[in-house]
Amino acid sequence: MQDGTAASAALLANPEWSRHVLGGVAALLTAAEGAQDAAAAALGAAAAAVAVAGLDAAVAILVALKGTDGGTAGLVIAENGSGPGQRGAGRDAAVRDLPPGVVPAIDLVKAPGELAMALTGLLAGVVVAGDLSQARDVVRARPELRVVTRDGDLLGAHWALGGSARPPSMLAMRAAAEEAAAGLAAAERAAQEAAAALETAM
Repeated sequence: MQDGTAASAALLANPEWSRHVLGGVAALLTAAEGAQDAAAAALGAAAAAVAVAGLDAAVAILVALKGTDGGTAGLVIAENGSGPGQRGAGRDAAVRDLPPGVVPAIDLVKAPGELAMALTGLLAGVVVAGDLSQARDVVRARPELRVVTRDGDLLGAHWALGGSARPPSMLAMRAAAEEAAAGLAAAERAAQEAAAALETAM
């Protein structure tokens, strides 16, 4: 039996599921600069899940995993009706009237249209605060909310998760990879320009 990570990787790699699987959630979402850890904490296990094309796809995959002893996988279910992501696109009423410096988590994460509804549901009632002190103040005043901090701690009225020695989130690793790729591309352009300038000078 595979663990969740292995089962998810197998789903992404198996061409049999290509029409049902949209991709890894972390690869499909974009978090605002500096908000990757907060977004990962807000999403929880969903950040490392696989996005699938609708409810029927999710059921088919779960049935197949059970039948083959294929392990457990987290699935984020995309909307597959007409006008993806249009219903429920309004602001979550629970996260209005927030104190300065606290923002709805949904404002810091972008998703493709078919995942907009899922993202709205996953981040409903979740806000982002600067630190644990501010998070505590928010929870005391608004116990219906869950609060994540910029460095990835989560605090609620009845549940908290965080601390130190956390591995980097998949969202953070993706951002780092994109930054490195951009830096490499810039270095290659600079090298080409320098070579062209040298050739002209000669």
